[in-house]
Amino acid sequence: MKQKVSEIEGLKVLGRCGMREEAISCFWTASGIAFDVRASQLWLELRASYEIYDLWLDIEIDGALIQRRMLDKGEQRVCIFRGMDPGVVKHVRILRDTQAMPEDTVSRIDFLSVETDGSFVDNSPVEEENLLLEVIGDSITSGEGLCGDHDLMDWVSHCFSATKTYEYQVAKALHADLCVLSQSGWGAFQSYDGDQKNALPPYYQKLAGVLRGEEDQSYDAGVEWSSYQPILKKKYKIKEHPDVILINLGTNDSNLLPEQGEKLRENFAGRVYDFMKELGRMHPKAHIFWCYGMIGDPLMPQIRSSVERIREEEEDGGSRFAVIELENTEEKELGSRLHPGSPSHKKAAEKILKEIEPIL
Repeated sequence: MKQKVSEIEGLKVLGRCGMREEAISCFWTASGIAFDVRASQLWLELRASYEIYDLWLDIEIDGALIQRRMLDKGEQRVCIFRGMDPGVVKHVRILRDTQAMPEDTVSRIDFLSVETDGSFVDNSPVEEENLLLEVIGDSITSGEGLCGDHDLMDWVSHCFSATKTYEYQVAKALHADLCVLSQSGWGAFQSYDGDQKNALPPYYQKLAGVLRGEEDQSYDAGVEWSSYQPILKKKYKIKEHPDVILINLGTNDSNLLPEQGEKLRENFAGRVYDFMKELGRMHPKAHIFWCYGMIGDPLMPQIRSSVERIREEEEDGGSRFAVIELENTEEKELGSRLHPGSPSHKKAAEKILKEIEPIL
């Protein structure tokens, strides 16, 4: 049996994806699809669009990663599994492993169709919705450094991982849906090299506005995300508003702190305040945490003062706004490209869970 991915019974769309009858389009880290199927084999037809930075795919069955593979350019047929018990229901998750790549002319994975000798099973609850965790960050959140040897310093796609990150561990522990917006080198106010255009907050309301190429834009990368949210809720039972938002930005903002000094601190503090207030207005019931410290914390005073200012202004005491101070990564905990490795991400996940589990 062959059918379009968009027509799979019980399909769940993961993260901010473009949705049209032809395809489900994945732009961000850990974006993708999930479904239940009873079959002995399953194949996926997809299209990988890139010019410079190759795209990688993660395939999980029943919560275990069984494949991590580089994709060729263009349309291809990928075997998800075969030779399995046709009478047993398998929970399948297929994820984009690579962050959005705005430096490339195009950076998109389109899931087109599936072919199986079995049938799909809609096991989604009628009323209950999963928790929705939204995470906004930089290379740490993109999972840079989680694959590759400790001494790997090449900036290549295979050094990233979507399923080893702190946020993926948190979502898994909470049985939550996960939505990630992350960009290596970007910040809250400016990028590592001081470019104020490369900051995440101005792009938050777009589906994938960081991808400015003509082809990605034609697949809705630049549309308002709010226009998609009702579709997700109605068709895929995904909440329109996150229950928890984690922001892990500031590491790149501080790169030029010695040169820019107090002016940068002021601008950064203003962006922290404005962005958290904006998120609070857009998602009036969400708990919003600024997480920071995995690669130093020179801007922590500005983060704390901005969050405290918001809490003082809120009528209920602002209890849903808070700071989570994450531990600095030790030398022995580094992965490739001098980025936090698996031990550091595990510590961060444990700290975040300790902070947010009591409120959920």
